[in-house]
Amino acid sequence: MNQNQESALKILKGGGIIAYPTDTTFGIGCGILFTKSISRIQEIKGRDTQKAMSIACSSLEMANKYADFSNLPKEFLDQIFPGPVTLLLAKTNLVSDAITGGSHKVGLRIPNHPEILAIISELDCPIITTSANLSGHKDPVKDSEVELEIDYIYPGECPIKKPSTIIDIESKTIIREGADCTRYREALKLL
Repeated sequence: MNQNQESALKILKGGGIIAYPTDTTFGIGCGILFTKSISRIQEIKGRDTQKAMSIACSSLEMANKYADFSNLPKEFLDQIFPGPVTLLLAKTNLVSDAITGGSHKVGLRIPNHPEILAIISELDCPIITTSANLSGHKDPVKDSEVELEIDYIYPGECPIKKPSTIIDIESKTIIREGADCTRYREALKLL
């Protein structure tokens, strides 16, 4: 791990909040077991606590502990992860209602950003992934655009510069057209 990864990991392990690049836009997050930090993210963003946040996992193996993948064919999952997509899936009891706004579903990402995936893997726990902006403001795509008062800003720039596509697995529909939307529309035909 490089020095930036070690710094981010140390802060996450201590319950801190980081802003970090993904393949899409900059995210803000903390380990999903730190309830006070989850509340702090909502305060920092000026976000309604009933509005759900997504989680980022480092692998399908990790993701399987937090959401129900049982009805999804391997061929579909291989086509979409890692990448600029968020799947809405039935959550397991390891995901708190503070994250999902009381919903039975959780938004789950495996971003295509090797440095961030390594941090999540080393933490051995998903992190919150919500845009690193004030609610309703433009999504930052490089570290210099992050204006939130947090514990650490991971340096970098996001290659895609567009939010992830969101797919609701229950209804098999795209509910937000984002990055690579055409590709995900094709992948949905596998379900």
